Amino acid sequence: MTDKNNDVGPAGGADPATVVDFPFPVPMQCAGTPAETGGACAVDTSANALVPGAVTDGQRAIVQVGQIRVDDGGPDGLAATADGNGKFAVQGIFVP
Repeated sequence: MTDKNNDVGPAGGADPATVVDFPFPVPMQCAGTPAETGGACAVDTSANALVPGAVTDGQRAIVQVGQIRVDDGGPDGLAATADGNGKFAVQGIFVP
């Protein structure tokens, strides 16, 4: 992410700055579907709802979204906990 809201710059927040890559987790609940495999997952949120202050009104920003990763719920079935959650799927091309 690169933005024009760098609080440590000599211009008091007007200098551009770029941060290192960081994860941006979006927890969501899923429900099983009647089929043997599959599920229904949905989320309706914003960057500021997940990380307060991530987006500042009136300040330009460029954000690059990298690979999307879906984790399973682990042994406890809850993706919101870090108790053994594992990778379920990643964005990419599937070639059988």
